[in-house]
Amino acid sequence: MIYIFKKNIRTLKNGRRIAMKKWISLPDALEMDPQFQKKSGASAWVINEKTGEINSRWGKVAVQVQLKNDGNLDFGRGVYYEPPNINAVVYGFEADGTCKVGITIQERPFANNPPDIDNPYGTPADSPIKFGQPVMGFLKKIIGDGAAASIFESTIGGATREALEEVGATAEGILEVKPFGEHYPNPTFCATTSRLIEIKIDLKKVTGQTDKEELIYKAEYISLKELFCRIGKKVHDGVNYNAAVANNTFFMWLAKHPELLSQLT
Repeated sequence: MIYIFKKNIRTLKNGRRIAMKKWISLPDALEMDPQFQKKSGASAWVINEKTGEINSRWGKVAVQVQLKNDGNLDFGRGVYYEPPNINAVVYGFEADGTCKVGITIQERPFANNPPDIDNPYGTPADSPIKFGQPVMGFLKKIIGDGAAASIFESTIGGATREALEEVGATAEGILEVKPFGEHYPNPTFCATTSRLIEIKIDLKKVTGQTDKEELIYKAEYISLKELFCRIGKKVHDGVNYNAAVANNTFFMWLAKHPELLSQLT
């Protein structure tokens, strides 16, 4: 089904109109530029004819078949593998002891509107949904092209870099960086985990810098009470606070800091 919006309509060479969201299908991209895959280099998603896997520097997707208890075939499912990545809580304290956490406001162009009776997969969002979330990002490759054969920057190094890029943290303002485990984004189809990092900073040394190239509109530091209020409302000031990975990152961090639970109310 092609969704046509009242605004932002692109007409392709064959005259077919598609919605000008922040994404289009690969066939439509190739119609616009037949060299798109070649130009994308390691970012291109390429099918391995032998394994059926679709590989990219962004990870891989494979159809894997679950087995019954007796060893017979049950059903297949598309399984996603992400390259190494982090979810990080950047936080600091005001003079009165109030804890504040860093929130980035970021567009997620592939997130659909919620489903309804006529659209069980939801409909493409136009304009893209903005989410409030902690610091997130992939670790940078130091050596290699494929995720399995590459050497990446350290987890702490990657989390620190992302904090500097996304929420205005400064090198001189970082007081402590510690891992606090890992979590599964969605184990029903995502096989890999995201690593969890906490970064304690001096709030007086925060800048207004954000990474515009990653569609991050702004960053702000808010109290835990305000954070949970926004999560409860779902949408605050046009920003969605119901992203599961984002909220589980905060939940697991708070589980490591029960002394802060009193600040939720």
